[in-house]
Amino acid sequence: MSSLLEELTKKRSLRNVETIVTNKDGSKVVINMNQNGHESVGLAVDGAPSCGYIIDRSPDDKVYKCDLSTYGDKARLYIGSQDAAFNREELSHNSITMILNVGFGIQNAFTADPSITYLSVDILDDIDQNIVDCLPPCFKFLDEAITRDTGVLVHCNAGVSRSATVLIAFLIRRLRQPLSICHSIVKSARKQVQPNQGFMKQLANYERVELANLQRL
Repeated sequence: MSSLLEELTKKRSLRNVETIVTNKDGSKVVINMNQNGHESVGLAVDGAPSCGYIIDRSPDDKVYKCDLSTYGDKARLYIGSQDAAFNREELSHNSITMILNVGFGIQNAFTADPSITYLSVDILDDIDQNIVDCLPPCFKFLDEAITRDTGVLVHCNAGVSRSATVLIAFLIRRLRQPLSICHSIVKSARKQVQPNQGFMKQLANYERVELANLQRL
């Protein structure tokens, strides 16, 4: 478990990453993630040069399902970026009727559609953000989706850190499996998954507490 944390921390510190996301009104913003896991937001200007950053301008509007078949679990848990949550065709194709939005200040696209249920939990992608305190309402929402036997999408801005952290923690609790395995499940679904350093440390603590509690049962 410690080796996994060290490896992910090492990989995340290699470079700054810049991702462009789309607002509900069609405007675009640039999300800059520095090596310490801090996020900054700026307006995106089409064609503007970038120096020292990796810019991902390719469409990122697909959802990715966590494969739980090894555990005989039929929960339909999906992860994606903000753009995926705006893709009505993709949501319908995957029978997603519940959306957990754990980004910060992101509008929900289809609030007028009674067939879609939303929960928004504002979380900053910052190493100092206490994400564990945000988990209970997220877990309740995911449990409800599983009870309804419907697809549920968990997204943040880029679908890399916050949404991944929530899903990994949920799987630790649901599958009663260690962090390394649950991280691998979510990473296998979406290769961009990479919780920031602070979230990985919190996940490691959460794993210890959660699995210790399960052993007492």
